Amino acid sequence: MSFARSLTGSKRLQDADALSVRIAAMDMLSRREHSQLELVFKLVDKGADEMVAEQVVYELAEQNLQCNQRFAEMLVNSHIYKGRGPLRLQQDMQQHGIEESVFMLVLDDLQVDWQALLLQVYEKKYGDSCVDDYNERAKRMRFLQGRGFSIGQIESVIR
Repeated sequence: MSFARSLTGSKRLQDADALSVRIAAMDMLSRREHSQLELVFKLVDKGADEMVAEQVVYELAEQNLQCNQRFAEMLVNSHIYKGRGPLRLQQDMQQHGIEESVFMLVLDDLQVDWQALLLQVYEKKYGDSCVDDYNERAKRMRFLQGRGFSIGQIESVIR
């Protein structure tokens, strides 16, 4: 078993030095992007000291090995692929500790057409059938709200 695997496997990082915490963080980042907040939480959850974890994550960000903007881009693309709207995306960004400025920068770069995505999600679920029944209309609106679209966006599609 290699040195890196012995530190980052299922074993905890109790009393771990900065090097072993860095190796564990790099192991996590090798699988997918993580926000700084998420990475610190995961390292602390594995048993690393919070101060050491924060310092290691800060250094990784300084070396561009961890980047909140790359994480935000990945999260936006994931939400688009899953048919989730801007409100849900904003909530997830806040939970991951992504600053609003980074979030807005990523959205500006990607130029997401939320209305087209909403229409795609709606047609995939309901086809192009009209809705005359109040209860059915409310049901469809709740579904789309759960996906993270605003009432204004939803009403323009359901009408």
